[in-house]
Amino acid sequence: MSSLIVGMNALVSGKIKRASANRGNAQADFAAASAMELGKAVILGNITLSMLDETRIRFDGTPMTCGLSRDFVSVLSITDVAGLVDLRFASDQLLSTLVRGATKASVSNSRLADIRQNAGSGAFLTARDVFLASGFGEEDAGNAASYSTVHGSSFRLARDVTPPFLISVLDGNGIGSVSYFGASPSNRTFRISVVTDLRDRTQVLSEALLILETTGAGEFTKVYEIRTYRQRSTFLPAAETIATEDLPETWCTR
Repeated sequence: MSSLIVGMNALVSGKIKRASANRGNAQADFAAASAMELGKAVILGNITLSMLDETRIRFDGTPMTCGLSRDFVSVLSITDVAGLVDLRFASDQLLSTLVRGATKASVSNSRLADIRQNAGSGAFLTARDVFLASGFGEEDAGNAASYSTVHGSSFRLARDVTPPFLISVLDGNGIGSVSYFGASPSNRTFRISVVTDLRDRTQVLSEALLILETTGAGEFTKVYEIRTYRQRSTFLPAAETIATEDLPETWCTR
């Protein structure tokens, strides 16, 4: 009888834990999906504005903090890939400047060749995967991938949507010239990166690449979406804010 009671307790406890985990995962998925939908709405709303409108957002990866619920807060970064270095087409000078500026890794001709070969192989969806396959560590791959893509139309960069850090690196190395920076700000392909903190200390990292179709009413084609979960030891500063301030249910700030 004792064994039966212990077994039943273990079974019930296990079911409760699984149910709790499932609820937590569902909330994390909802939080991540909500942030992605907000990113799409921001893109569409921005496109309807005049280029001279002061409320227009420059999609250069500048973080935007949003609370879409009292249970989580998200930090979105929207980047127009026209302002990123396309690893498939970049010159050696441009590519080596990117690597030196964004990583601690050494740059050799063989490593540049590996990056370009991996980028052009079609085997990798993201710039981060290209750098990992080319021998970079996790941190360096992530840093370099923040300023690069494998989904652009050419190596051209558009200055008004290029991340400020990348512009400073290029200008500092004497290659921030008109030959690299075009006038057109967009090729209608956007990368949305989101870090979402939930009150239960779950953190969701999401990244999606979206193409805004030229036909239809604001329809996007998703090239890829990556979502990972982890338990964090500290809150994002924004998460601490919503815990202490009387803010509305939905809010955003840059």
